[in-house]
Amino acid sequence: MPEPSHANPAIQLPLPRATELRSRPPGYAGFFRCFNSGQFFEAHEELEPCWLEVRGGPIADFYKALIQVAGAFVHWRQGRTAPARRLIRRAAELLQPFPSPTAGLDLDSVRRRLSSWETLFTERDPPPIPATGARPK
Repeated sequence: MPEPSHANPAIQLPLPRATELRSRPPGYAGFFRCFNSGQFFEAHEELEPCWLEVRGGPIADFYKALIQVAGAFVHWRQGRTAPARRLIRRAAELLQPFPSPTAGLDLDSVRRRLSSWETLFTERDPPPIPATGARPK
């Protein structure tokens, strides 16, 4: 999956291993494509069917946490920093029991990013993040 040219490198998730992207539902890859392009609401929409499919199963909280990360950035972009911080904290809690990697994703890196984003949400107003209605290809 190529790196989007207009993405903000400070607000990106590491990509899972390619083999994992191919073996998971299409919404998993779509989530990362959208998130790393700054399309946070669309990222949530991509991953939600995956989460609904496995709700109550062992991987459900993993997907839910990623959805909450995307939701945090939706709130932050709209200037709602308190809900953004709450969602980032909740995502970190949900990811805690999962080993790194899970589903090919380097969760150690994700956890470090969540911590820095919580701080960022506290210290700064939202940065200019491109928001488009079109989904990345």
